[in-house]
Amino acid sequence: MSTLSQSVANYLTSLGHLRHVRPVTVTIKDEIFYGARYERVNTYTHDMMACQRGDKQPGDSWVDDCIYLVGLRPKLNNYTCFICKDVDWYVSAYYDEDIIPDEFKRYHPFGKSFILMPWTLDEPIDYYEANNYTRVPMVVSNL
Repeated sequence: MSTLSQSVANYLTSLGHLRHVRPVTVTIKDEIFYGARYERVNTYTHDMMACQRGDKQPGDSWVDDCIYLVGLRPKLNNYTCFICKDVDWYVSAYYDEDIIPDEFKRYHPFGKSFILMPWTLDEPIDYYEANNYTRVPMVVSNL
């Protein structure tokens, strides 16, 4: 199944705007997911609040660490995140439809999938929540 991870890495590399793309597996509970880890470089624009407040200038950039995984996201409650090496990770995006309309197929070539990102704010992920999050262990393995 590592060929699936390599296929995901190849697809993400072909997009041209991602860097440091590498195939991985992610284990959550007893389930193994195949995909790729990558960095996405983002650019601040004049209409973003950080620029309007003066914290950032248009053209400044930041980097997101992301993991794209094939398959249905784990079925967990809303107050759940994943923990790996003392960092909380959350589902930032997912696609779980059975049928992909033709106009979206190029964006979802592997069908059902989800993206994980690390929580990077100073406050814990559940700081403003009424309930504490359940932290489910996650292991990321480079292939």
